[in-house]
Amino acid sequence: WICTFANNQHNLEELNHRDLMQTPFVKALMCSTCQGTVMVMNENAEPFRRTWCTLENWFSTTVARAIKSWHLLDIVAMTGGSQSFFNPESSTSCTVPDSCVLLKDDGKGVLQDVVEVHGARFPVTVAVEGVKVDVAAAKASRAEDK
Repeated sequence: WICTFANNQHNLEELNHRDLMQTPFVKALMCSTCQGTVMVMNENAEPFRRTWCTLENWFSTTVARAIKSWHLLDIVAMTGGSQSFFNPESSTSCTVPDSCVLLKDDGKGVLQDVVEVHGARFPVTVAVEGVKVDVAAAKASRAEDK
């Protein structure tokens, strides 16, 4: 699920349904071929601070899972180039280049690190920011979306 492909980003009038199930993003999430949702995080966990993103997250993790009996939620972030790991073979600390890390949903609600670079891990700073977010204070482009 990538909302940019389900919603016309230049004309969001199609989202003005009283019935959430009739919106393009819910139809896309509920489609039998949709296996899950991918949240792309920045260093501030911004998607958790946006009203529509929190709605999509809630729908993915609650409604879609209840109706379809499964729906994956993967979270991706960049390491930021500030990670390192201990290499026991050389007894040295190695710097991990900036890379993409995926917290992949195993289908049972457990998220596992999937990395493209050895030694990388999901950024702790992003996880901490995500935990600190007050979704009730989430931002919206339009006041009526809150």
